[in-house]
Amino acid sequence: MKKKSKPFIIARLILLFIFIGINIFLIIESITPQNSSAKQSNDLGNAIVNVVNDMGGDQAEIIEPSKVIIKNKISDANTLDKLTLDIETLPEDTRYKSYIYKSSNLEVATIDEFGNVEFIKEGEVDLFAYNTFSDEIFDSFHVIVKDIKAESIALNIKGATKKEDIYTLYLGEVYTISASVLPKNRTSKDIIYECVDNPYIEINNEQINVIGESLDSVIDIHVKADSLDEVIHVKTKTKPIEYIPLKSISISDIKGYENSNISIVNKLEFNPSDATNKSYEIVEILDTAIATINTQKSIKLLSEGTTKIKVKVIDLDEIFTGNIIVLKRPDLVDFNATVEDSSIYVNETKKIKLSNPSPKDSMIQNVSYESLNPSLLSVSDKGYLKGLGVGVGKIKITSNGIEKILEIEVLTSIEDVTDFVVDYIKGESPYVEVSQVDLNDYFKVSSFIPHDPIKSVMTYEVINGNAELNGSSLNIYDEGKISLLMIHKSSGISKVVDLYAYYPLSIEDDIIENTLILNKEYVCSIHSNSIYDYHVEVSNKNISYIQNEDETILQAKMVGNTTISFYPTLEDKILYDAKIEYPLSIIHKDTKNISIDINIKPEGGDEAIYNNPDILNLYKSDRITYQILLDSDITRKSIQVTSSNESCIKVSNNKLLIVGIGNTILNFKEEYSNLDRTIKVHVSNLLSLNEENSLKITGNYTINEDSITIINGEAITIKYNFTKYSTIQSTIYSSSDLSVAKIGDDGVITPMGVGEAIITLEVKDSSGTLAKSEVKLIVRQKDFVENISDFIYIYVRKGLGHFGIFLILAIFASLSCFMFFENKKWWHVAIKIGIIFAYGFLFSGFTELLQMITPGRFGLMSDVLVDFSGYSLAAVLLSIGFIILLIVKWKKKKKED
Repeated sequence: MKKKSKPFIIARLILLFIFIGINIFLIIESITPQNSSAKQSNDLGNAIVNVVNDMGGDQAEIIEPSKVIIKNKISDANTLDKLTLDIETLPEDTRYKSYIYKSSNLEVATIDEFGNVEFIKEGEVDLFAYNTFSDEIFDSFHVIVKDIKAESIALNIKGATKKEDIYTLYLGEVYTISASVLPKNRTSKDIIYECVDNPYIEINNEQINVIGESLDSVIDIHVKADSLDEVIHVKTKTKPIEYIPLKSISISDIKGYENSNISIVNKLEFNPSDATNKSYEIVEILDTAIATINTQKSIKLLSEGTTKIKVKVIDLDEIFTGNIIVLKRPDLVDFNATVEDSSIYVNETKKIKLSNPSPKDSMIQNVSYESLNPSLLSVSDKGYLKGLGVGVGKIKITSNGIEKILEIEVLTSIEDVTDFVVDYIKGESPYVEVSQVDLNDYFKVSSFIPHDPIKSVMTYEVINGNAELNGSSLNIYDEGKISLLMIHKSSGISKVVDLYAYYPLSIEDDIIENTLILNKEYVCSIHSNSIYDYHVEVSNKNISYIQNEDETILQAKMVGNTTISFYPTLEDKILYDAKIEYPLSIIHKDTKNISIDINIKPEGGDEAIYNNPDILNLYKSDRITYQILLDSDITRKSIQVTSSNESCIKVSNNKLLIVGIGNTILNFKEEYSNLDRTIKVHVSNLLSLNEENSLKITGNYTINEDSITIINGEAITIKYNFTKYSTIQSTIYSSSDLSVAKIGDDGVITPMGVGEAIITLEVKDSSGTLAKSEVKLIVRQKDFVENISDFIYIYVRKGLGHFGIFLILAIFASLSCFMFFENKKWWHVAIKIGIIFAYGFLFSGFTELLQMITPGRFGLMSDVLVDFSGYSLAAVLLSIGFIILLIVKWKKKKKED
């Protein structure tokens, strides 16, 4: 073996010492805490940046930072809270605004590279923000972190009924426990639901499944949050038959012919159709000339036209409206007229029957009757026939110009009547007022004896009673029973007839012109000399009454016509002939005055009320409601609100919606009284800007005293900082010098060259300019190095500190390895190269492991790859060069041999 020269040995030792020194340096750097390591990088990086920027020709003054301020410091926090640090660096015009963040206790709070803090558990922690220019420029604050425990639990079971602190649950149903735990920001969100060994319910988290009937046994369900344990009591039973409420009804068009009655039952559709209670009543028909209420389920159609019906649903206490359409009947073409058996006896009475009108929807009306043989037949206006003489007679019947001739045979009676018939001319009742009565006028006497018609020749005798006869006049002195003997002179037939005398009623009332106001009460005072009661009857349900001893209180219930009758009673008999009858009309009372209250609530402001304004000035963001004030005692109202310009204010569901700017006229009209009021309205946009900062600028910029400075090639965005109440948020942008900067419709400023320009922002609408701002913009040349922290991190820490130092390490590792061992065989070289690369990878990983256990440092796989890539680059190049050198050497030696 050839002995190595002394210089060669010295060279190898020097290489070895340098190699070992680099290894020791890297190990020491790996266990150096974060602050010291960062300071080294920052000092070196800042020095390089200053040199590079100076060489790049940037003439801008370099302003160093002097102070860091954390603007949103806190002293207390709750676990799971989050915080993003808001940092300010002074002076404001320094460009060094990058930071390194640190937490003194990573178990209590973590902080990332962007200053986002997350508080993890109870404890105390200090949070730091360092300016990357120097670790001596920093700010910090101390935080005490606490867990938030549950303080109260409010429990409720959705869909279940509660009585005396016990919920009733029904078999087969699934319920949900609603647990509201306060405070809402407590640390643990866990809620535990428990019901141990119970055969009636199953608990699955907050869900309750009812599987059995506990009847009166109470079941306890425990709800736990942190240390709290609340109990909710339930019992289970079979569900009762469900009451299905009525939600609404719809009324289809009620259509029919004039002069007919029609039921509304089939015109109502109930929702749901199986509702338990479907009770309703007809409240009103708007035009009673077209139709009127007949019963609570039918109406009477009177004349051609269209009107509306209002139906009140009892279960909802709501009124629904439908249409009534009355059609004109077709003209009558033909009809039938008949009399039973087509015959009649002398002195017998029969009714003519009219039927089968043609067409079928026509009506037989305006009927007149005429006897063509008056000696044989007589006929009344109502169509009643009476036989007068034997023979065949004819009756002419006319309806709407259509004539019918009816032939009727008049027959002789086959029976002799040996008695006469007494009728009371004034009615069926034998009651008469205490006064003078002409008996010949009071009684009607008739007989069916064909050969001897009675000529009403009668004589009278008073058998008993407080009365006396004066010829055919009867003077009645007092109330009570009067018995009369009536004798027919020609036949001698007699009959005893009883009359009952009474004093008439006298009524005083407060009714004006037979008209009642709907829902108002009226008093009728009853007076009489007789000691008897009285009876009251009404013709329909339009009116109700309360009958007292000496007065009757009336109350009008429904609009329409009605009749109320008062009858005296004697010996428990109602004296129908003595009635006092009131035909009444029930009407609505409509308002005579109308006024408007307008309520305006601005967004974010207090409500204001304006009474009867003539003009309103509003903002588009305002919320507006109204109240219409009418007379207090009216019985109906129908309000119609319209807007002349619905693109400005729209009327929807009795609400006023401001939809745009402009002018409109609101009209408030009460339809029944035909009173209205109009209000002029002007709506304008509300421009609302942030009071602290009306302009919002984003991007990389510097604020000067009267301008902002940006870098050529880097865009920023400038916008008005509108509040949420602003109804206009569109801005018009312009630039005074497009060669310096241009600005788009989105507020993005794109620099076009170095210089100055004025950026103008304007807010306009149809009324004009609402706001205008001008900003002086300075565009400067970009520095070679702008982001110092990125420069330091990428080029100094990663480039020099990782890639570069390991590249140097590979140089000395490769030279040491090749110079210390023989290179006679090719596999010697291969082993050396393998050792070189293996050592580089293992040492890269070893240094990152050291950083993982060093406070404030982090071991990353990406850093291992960066280190090894620098090492590999040098190792590959040196290995290739050494192999080439060996090949040349071997070839030369072989040639010499």
